[in-house]
Amino acid sequence: MKFAKISKALGLIEQATDFFRVTAKHAALLYKEEVEILLRTNNHAGFQLLSLHDYVGQGTAHVGLLNAFWETKGGISAEEFKRFSGPTVPLLRMEKRTYLNSEKFIGDVELHHYGQYDLDASQPFWSITNSSGNVIAKGYFPNKRFLRGTLSKVGQISASLSTVSDPEKLTVTIALEGHDISNEWDIWVYPDKTLPVPKHIKIATQYNKDVATTLTAGGTVLMLANKDSLSNSIAGQFKTVFWSPSWWWTQTRGGNVNMSILTQPQHPIFSEFPTEEYSNWQWWDLLENSHGIVLDELPVDVKPIVQLVDNFYRNHKLANIVELKVGKGKLLITSLDLTTNLDKRHAAKQMLRSLFAYMSSDTFAPKVELTHSQLGLILRNYNE
Repeated sequence: MKFAKISKALGLIEQATDFFRVTAKHAALLYKEEVEILLRTNNHAGFQLLSLHDYVGQGTAHVGLLNAFWETKGGISAEEFKRFSGPTVPLLRMEKRTYLNSEKFIGDVELHHYGQYDLDASQPFWSITNSSGNVIAKGYFPNKRFLRGTLSKVGQISASLSTVSDPEKLTVTIALEGHDISNEWDIWVYPDKTLPVPKHIKIATQYNKDVATTLTAGGTVLMLANKDSLSNSIAGQFKTVFWSPSWWWTQTRGGNVNMSILTQPQHPIFSEFPTEEYSNWQWWDLLENSHGIVLDELPVDVKPIVQLVDNFYRNHKLANIVELKVGKGKLLITSLDLTTNLDKRHAAKQMLRSLFAYMSSDTFAPKVELTHSQLGLILRNYNE
């Protein structure tokens, strides 16, 4: 099969299990968001999912939460799915997913109840917990009767985030006391502080003679690459391709790169940027403002730190962050936009802070070496 041959040639075939896992988790994330959008719509008649399992017709559509044999992909359990797609579902409207610790978390709570009976004297409550399970804030809403067949307003959450001193993922949970009914959402909080630029790191947006000289002399370079400075790239996007890329093949042109990211959360580059191995909501702005670097022409041993899982029809080896040794120097390339409106783009600013911390540490020691000529395969302006 041609897709397997391409994957093997690019060194991707051994990552198949990882790709399978992270794309399943990313798909579950998107299904949850879509279902909740519909449930938050008053008087909406309901929804239908064309298939909960991968569809093997029409060019093969890997759209299911289950595989073609109706087996779980590991992206979500039945219990987790029921929390946002059951008879009674707590819902949350919030402006965004990333915050500074100088801000408040504000969220409007609703309850979608289409169970068999009315819920009498039910008390909703909420909590915000950190990754260790410690409660940051919590509260109760007044007891209320929820009529079956209704979408009811419950109240508003207003919580200070000032106690969060380090970058952290928090979980907002809404539940009904005395019932097995709850739902939860992830948010990310970053310290509100200035962003110092390390003097020993040369920051560049073009690969030119000055950058080449710095690397040859043993310097450290952060390349903030954009579309114009990349030799071969594809526009990034958080959402996945629609249905089947081989059936609707035109969507693979120039966009819809990400079936998910694949990365290692424990990598020291993420010391200041908490992440999972797959695309979660703190990556939305980063991926929407990015270009996937096509690494197909580079040696197989070039392994991205943040890799993009391409759709099977196009099947490129793609990166958003990759580190390389060039001469005596060290080079980190990112194709995420980490320069535009950082005061308003909290995740982008925090990612840049985390890159600075990593590149200033002893753990930044790229192993794979490329020549200046090889860099010309992915970066423009080498000869200018």
